Amino acid sequence: MDTVLTKIQKESEHVMRFYFEATDRNVLQFVPGQFVIFTIPGLAEFQNTRSYSIASAPGKHAQFELCISLNPNGIATPILWKLKPGDHFEMSEPQGNFIMQNAPELETVFICTGTGIAPFRSMLGHLLENGNPSKPVHLIFGNRFENDILYREEFEKLAKEFSNFHFHPVLSRDANWIGTKGYVHQVYQQLFADGRDARFYICGWKDMCSDARRNLKEMGYNRQQYFFELYD
Repeated sequence: MDTVLTKIQKESEHVMRFYFEATDRNVLQFVPGQFVIFTIPGLAEFQNTRSYSIASAPGKHAQFELCISLNPNGIATPILWKLKPGDHFEMSEPQGNFIMQNAPELETVFICTGTGIAPFRSMLGHLLENGNPSKPVHLIFGNRFENDILYREEFEKLAKEFSNFHFHPVLSRDANWIGTKGYVHQVYQQLFADGRDARFYICGWKDMCSDARRNLKEMGYNRQQYFFELYD
């Protein structure tokens, strides 16, 4: 399908928010957690596609947002960084199976690093549309420095508005950070040390995802209780 870039917003030093609109329909239908495949102009055919999770919740419109990190040594994101509103792209239909399970009676735990936050922002936006969740929802977000925390003000505001939404930012390299220091793993290991039933969703760097899966297995959770998507 054809899409047009409508806005670009700087989120952090190395991350941009790109706002697009599908031009051939009134509503872009997708399930929170799904991704789209973009054809990047100027690249050879065998290397010109990139997948990006949708970072906005579904709505009654054709607009959507992507949250993309610059790879200065890559070949695709330097091109994206030169885009301007009004530029057009070819894009696939939304796709992917990294979506929330129907388990409203259980706690939900989102574990992510970096731009792995994108699908969870989409899920959260959709989840909180209907008010305060009946069970706790935890967002455990790992980064290196305080300036790397994407959508920070938004999540802090949601945590104040919804008593069952809990935002847990974790930083690994910021000596001045007064919040939780270290890595995401220590947070869910402490929160769920009792092994109570929950649904865990993991998205981010490959090593983090591998460690989280191993840890959850050691904590007694099975493959039907955790779901993951790599973002390397």
